[in-house]
Amino acid sequence: MNKRLILLGFLLIQCSIISFSQIKNDAGSANKIDECAKVFTGLECDVSLFSCPLNYAIASGSYPCVKQIADREGVPYIQTKTYPPAAIPIINAVLSGRLEIVNLLYGYNSDLEIKDVVFEKTPLRWASTMIQPPYTTDSAYLQIMDFLIKKGADIDAIDKWGETALIENARLGRYEYVKLLIDNGANLNITNGKGATALMTSTDNQKILTLLARANVMIRDQNGRTAIFYAIERCQPNKFKMLLARNRDLLKMPDRDGYLPSEFANKLGLQNNCPEIAVQLNAK
Repeated sequence: MNKRLILLGFLLIQCSIISFSQIKNDAGSANKIDECAKVFTGLECDVSLFSCPLNYAIASGSYPCVKQIADREGVPYIQTKTYPPAAIPIINAVLSGRLEIVNLLYGYNSDLEIKDVVFEKTPLRWASTMIQPPYTTDSAYLQIMDFLIKKGADIDAIDKWGETALIENARLGRYEYVKLLIDNGANLNITNGKGATALMTSTDNQKILTLLARANVMIRDQNGRTAIFYAIERCQPNKFKMLLARNRDLLKMPDRDGYLPSEFANKLGLQNNCPEIAVQLNAK
């Protein structure tokens, strides 16, 4: 659902600014800057259609136009329930993957902790959310994340579902994102709305698990389950092995329904469905 709305927002923005493509390409010339300012200034500020002049300029990728409009009108606080993320200038710039414009808007005192009203994500959370973006590369979002973190953005900000950037990217298996976040002090033990940590929700990628190795393995989610239950349920032998190496007492900790990890594994038919973990369980 998130990704569909993001893509829809991008399509609406791109369709709206297609006639300004020449402005984007030649924005360095004084004539084109004047033309850009003239076109954008003539727009009505209808945030449901992203037609505020500043948002058009941001979406067009024209740094000179963004600066000119921001100098003249400032950077307004814009919020709408139609498509909140792209209507907020700083988030619009983040979604577009344009670090130079994010930097520019930061200089106008844009709020780095502002959240849209639908997904409740900050600019940093939006930068960490983008996957296979249609108009830029992952490296652009990594650079934006690094910039926002260095400027003091809350690295552990949560969204509507209680997920931090670390929890989301560990779950998605995005090593470079996880490394950047942990290197900059992201909390390994924060839990999401269901009580799960980044270690619980992470993929079985060995490199990511190594980054998460210092996490508290004894934390239980809302169902009373530790990370070892997640490893069993998702057939993650690398995670299972790492957890046993950290603390074998995990095998003695039942969930809220009274199931021990071994009983939970039998309930799931792990002997047939995930023999890699079944072998490790039987060996203990």
